[in-house]
Amino acid sequence: MPKTKKDALFFYPVFFEPSLLEAIKKKPYTVKMSTRYLGAVHKGNKWFMPFGISPKGYVHFWLGDLLENLNVGDIEVFMKYSATPDRLGKHFTRTQLNAEFVGNEDEN
Repeated sequence: MPKTKKDALFFYPVFFEPSLLEAIKKKPYTVKMSTRYLGAVHKGNKWFMPFGISPKGYVHFWLGDLLENLNVGDIEVFMKYSATPDRLGKHFTRTQLNAEFVGNEDEN
């Protein structure tokens, strides 16, 4: 159970359009994928933020990571691509939002 407001908000999911990843490759960021649904955004040696991708392509970051790492200019770039997904898929919800360890099956 979270002890502070900051702790409670850290794991709040924030979603972005799939085009965010392509757009930020043109900025001072690097996008590295570790699997089809998991990756990280790096800004030089300053920071990196892990992200997930839903089966529908929405990019998901944790609010705490965004608040800790992005400056005002970064936030402006990211917010241009904010999204409210309609459906995330069972596998994504289980692994990314519920932190369950499940197989690599492509559930929707």
